[in-house]
Amino acid sequence: MFRIGEFSHIARVSIRQLRYYEEIGLLAPAHTDASSGYRSYEAGQLPRLNQILALKKLGLSLEEIKRVVTDDADTDELRALLQTRRREAAELISKEEARFREIEARLRQIETRGELADYDVVLKAGLQQWYVSWWARFADLATAIGMIREFARDAKRALPRDAAQNMLLGFGERGFTTTDFELEVGFLLSRPLDIELPAPDGGTARVREINDDFDLATIVRAGPPEIAHLASNALGYWTEAQDHEIAGPPREMILGLNDFLAGQPVFEVQFPVRAKSAASGA
Repeated sequence: MFRIGEFSHIARVSIRQLRYYEEIGLLAPAHTDASSGYRSYEAGQLPRLNQILALKKLGLSLEEIKRVVTDDADTDELRALLQTRRREAAELISKEEARFREIEARLRQIETRGELADYDVVLKAGLQQWYVSWWARFADLATAIGMIREFARDAKRALPRDAAQNMLLGFGERGFTTTDFELEVGFLLSRPLDIELPAPDGGTARVREINDDFDLATIVRAGPPEIAHLASNALGYWTEAQDHEIAGPPREMILGLNDFLAGQPVFEVQFPVRAKSAASGA
């Protein structure tokens, strides 16, 4: 099982949204501790959540969604509804293209019911590396992407070519959100450097050492942000199936800086994990 904050990262849905879905009877936690009130979720709840999100994106009210996500709902009727809205989305002007891509991704998630065969999870050793980075709070994703690209261009010129490696983005402890979020942005280094770099928000990027005491469950993903949840979902399924637990906030490594600057990013999504037996000292 996953704590609500961990499930928020896996599902890429805010904690506030998960709590509201619980309040209105749309998606209850798999377990709620009677004494502490802590909520826990299972990876098996992801298909239902993805279905809720897909229908919400299509413009259905939450009351309508409650009627069609019940166990005895008419699957043919639901599929026909989604296909109709998909055709409508395809006819929208360019500003609606982002919505259409997300509908496609959510439809795929519903139809596969968690069978995420397109994604191969690779377990890697945690990082033991130098890192020049800065923490910043961003108002939204568009602002974050713009500032990350600005920092990448400036740092690429300032750092020695043989020292700078891939960019690494580290998320804060809070659950997933697309507004008012914290992110650590920086470059992995092949060796320690005595250097400080100006950050786009007026802050300063400084060198520190990463010494992970956990492994990394990783997936390589490409494409628009509307389908990022597929990779995160696959990591959640893998973590539960392999009897691991999440050991910290997720990261994303940018593979191919020039592609990222050109607007065609490829990411390695990294979830810090450890075996439950190791975590318990067994």
